Amino acid sequence: MLNNNFALVDESLLVPFNHTNCLCHVQIVDRLKALITDAAKHGFDVAIASAYRSVERQALIVEEKFTGRRVVLDENEQVLDISEFDDYQKISRICLFSALPGLSRHHLGTDLDIYPKNLLPQNKRLQLTAYEYAEDGYFYPFLAYMQENLAKFGFYHPYTGTNMAYEPWHISYGSLANSLLANFNLDKLIMFYQNSNYLYKKAAIAYAKLHYKKMLALV
Repeated sequence: MLNNNFALVDESLLVPFNHTNCLCHVQIVDRLKALITDAAKHGFDVAIASAYRSVERQALIVEEKFTGRRVVLDENEQVLDISEFDDYQKISRICLFSALPGLSRHHLGTDLDIYPKNLLPQNKRLQLTAYEYAEDGYFYPFLAYMQENLAKFGFYHPYTGTNMAYEPWHISYGSLANSLLANFNLDKLIMFYQNSNYLYKKAAIAYAKLHYKKMLALV
């Protein structure tokens, strides 16, 4: 549960979106529906790959990458073997694409990973990698649509490649996200890590102190 006082959101305001298992902040529902409806008029059947994500879920993702149970990608989106790296190096590579628990914008309920499912080739598994959205990629027309229309509905792309890796599928309802992030408290997050059982907590503390703004797309 996101009740650790380092990135405040009232969980009673998280609701399923359109009868799916994807939770989002109640204040973005109408704007998200409007975006998806408008995208449909332009020929895109938008699906949500990920919305609200708990701290516990984020911690599991990072742990699975840290222990080798889930792949880690390098800057070129190629599988990277981190087994010989020290803990800090592992965390730094993992955090190229996955934020540390407590430092993911998915904790806010304002951020989503979306894609046009009607453009996903038959028998092709969704990757959520930048090559899908490149000029010769099958999702590029949807990226062009988003670049032109997201702002009309209050959304934007927080991860442009200048902070963490480029994530053209990740959108954020900016005004609400920013108001929630104004309550972020790094000291409380560090205390949370210190009291956790994370295998990587020492490396996470060191990395978070230096890079928390980058992971939250505050820079």
